[in-house]
Amino acid sequence: MPVSCARTSRPEIVVIIIIMVLVPMGAGAGNSTGAATWRVQVDGVTFGPEGAGRLNLFVTVLDPDDLPVQGLDRSDFIIMEDGRLHSGPIRLAPLAASGRGLAYVVLVDQAEDLATSLTFVRQAAAGFIKEMGFRHEAAVIGYSGAVELAAGPSADAGRLSRAVLDLPPQPEKPRLYDGLLKGVDVLRGMRNAQTRPKPAIILLTEGRDESSQFSFEAALSRLLEAEVRLFLVGYGQDESDLAGLMELARLSGGQGYFTPDPEALKSILLNVAERLKHQLILSYDSIRIRTDGATHRIRVHIRARAGQGETEIEFVSPDIEKPGRGWFEIFTAALAAALVLIWLRARPGWRRPG
Repeated sequence: MPVSCARTSRPEIVVIIIIMVLVPMGAGAGNSTGAATWRVQVDGVTFGPEGAGRLNLFVTVLDPDDLPVQGLDRSDFIIMEDGRLHSGPIRLAPLAASGRGLAYVVLVDQAEDLATSLTFVRQAAAGFIKEMGFRHEAAVIGYSGAVELAAGPSADAGRLSRAVLDLPPQPEKPRLYDGLLKGVDVLRGMRNAQTRPKPAIILLTEGRDESSQFSFEAALSRLLEAEVRLFLVGYGQDESDLAGLMELARLSGGQGYFTPDPEALKSILLNVAERLKHQLILSYDSIRIRTDGATHRIRVHIRARAGQGETEIEFVSPDIEKPGRGWFEIFTAALAAALVLIWLRARPGWRRPG
């Protein structure tokens, strides 16, 4: 949206001009100075308990190797709200230091005829859970045959990892899409979801679905509607079976991985754990965005010595009623009903029904 210079303060104009100059030069400047181009992603927007104007942005910054960038300072960030510069203070904190936790579900195909050894799959998934630690609420679901909750929701990483290792081989066919829907339902039931980053599903699969009641389209719709990130860890011999799921992972804000080497599963999942744990929280008091049910845009720019990147997110803020409004509506409705009843009784010939 164009910025009106007549309504923009002088410091704001200066910063906007800097952004306009740096953004087109991003790749070229990075190449000439040795600075990297980073991938920036906003994983969630929440309104803090301090008031409707306190915003928390959950941000992931990845280097060209898809590893989380660390050591950033709040002065490295510039935030634009609905096309206007946020000029107030910004607080920056790692997720690990904020006291907040993630919510995630691990989905495991335990079909006994897997081309990849189930032992490698279980060990890699257990290692992922241990790496995530005890701060985060999680669950484990097996989706071969009956789609069952094997453990959780719980923050006990030891219990969850043991549950993964104890998953037995199943002779029944995998129900991958049913498993995704079950994972979304379990995440919706986890507590304090409104104060966390977007929840995540970690899906370990060869890409086979042979007996689901629901379709891929149903899983896609439910996952995107619930704003759940999908991290797909594919294995086996044929990556083409995973094309649709890879695209779903990208659309959801997660990522897709594939390896034909079962021993590589552990390192892939450890990278996913690092990414999830090293999110950043940008907190600030907004003067433009409120819990008004309207559509808003936030653009995040990063300009640091070692690299640069940017992203934009469009979202609909929650429409939160003012305190007491619900009780007033109940009272007026009851009063109206009482007046109608009095009027009916006052009419000649009125009799109680029945």
